[in-house]
Amino acid sequence: KGFVWLADSDVAASFWSHAGAAFEMQCLGRWWATLPRGQWPSGEEMADTILVDFDDRDHDEDARREMMGEAPGGAISGGDRRQEIVFIGPGMDDAEGVAALEAALDDCLLNNREWEVYCAGVGGDAPGTEEARAAFANPMEVRMVAY
Repeated sequence: KGFVWLADSDVAASFWSHAGAAFEMQCLGRWWATLPRGQWPSGEEMADTILVDFDDRDHDEDARREMMGEAPGGAISGGDRRQEIVFIGPGMDDAEGVAALEAALDDCLLNNREWEVYCAGVGGDAPGTEEARAAFANPMEVRMVAY
């Protein structure tokens, strides 16, 4: 199980859940980085709890979008966007199997060209939006989880 950042959305935080042959991916809501800090839960302790998952505590979403348009493909803060998946169960001590799993997951990550397309398409009116939508169309049904 874990959190997944999919290329078809810069804002949707997805949750990956699997057990045996059963698999489910759900949209949990937005990444904290996409919300203005004024919309975060109040209190310094809550902010610190959220910021633990950020790659840069000083992350600025507006500056990020601007940088993505100017220098696509560069090293840009993602805030709390991430791939964080945990696998447990039999066979996880098999080095060959783990290496095959890691290789399969690595193949799912964007390559440099795909990252450039992604960066150019971030934002509804970005110059590369249509190319990005076509490149990263998601055939999965999106379900929003409400608690």
